[in-house]
Amino acid sequence: MRQFLPALGLGFILALALYSPVMAQYHPPHEHGAAKLNVIIEGDEVELLLDSPLINLIPFERAPGTPAETEDVKKMSGLLNAPKDLFIFTPAAGCAPKGQRFYSPPLEASLLPANSWPEGREDSKAKADAAEGDHDHEDEGDHDHDAEGDHEHAEEGDHEHGEEGEHNDILVEYIFSCAKPAELKDIDSRLQEKFPSFTRIDTQIIAPSGQKSVTLEKGQTKITW
Repeated sequence: MRQFLPALGLGFILALALYSPVMAQYHPPHEHGAAKLNVIIEGDEVELLLDSPLINLIPFERAPGTPAETEDVKKMSGLLNAPKDLFIFTPAAGCAPKGQRFYSPPLEASLLPANSWPEGREDSKAKADAAEGDHDHEDEGDHDHDAEGDHEHAEEGDHEHGEEGEHNDILVEYIFSCAKPAELKDIDSRLQEKFPSFTRIDTQIIAPSGQKSVTLEKGQTKITW
């Protein structure tokens, strides 16, 4: 899963139309404990897209069936609704949350944080071009490894571990605006601290300086470029 952006190349485009019927058909490789995080740095904005099995954030992958499970979802939502506590930016850059949105098929929207997304953002050509460029790169490189290796692992390894055989993911997207983007040097991810079920976060950074892949194992939090 090291090179996941090609899979999320489509994912990013679909995420730009988060509530379309096509979005509901998007099923990336599913591996419990692992997640994918894309970071796009453009101008004074940073966009982050987290794509994870739902079970990494709550103990099940379906709609809550008991009051205790509903509380689990509310606790998750409370943590997701505080992006400045999940991602710590270089202080001198002066970055602050600007937008957020969430999508998980089994969960009612009322159980997730409120969506607040800049109008017209869905047509962002820069992200679509970036995703398309990496898709071409994947086709020439590790496509077989990602499509056959991780997919096989997900199908044969994790398939039986979901609640009642169900697999469901969650997509979380944030936009941060930075007052001094030139001062932005790194991002400290607190995802594993807030959600201990994460064992690995495969991160792809698209920055003005180029592209870079970083794998955050347990205890690793710094995203640099």
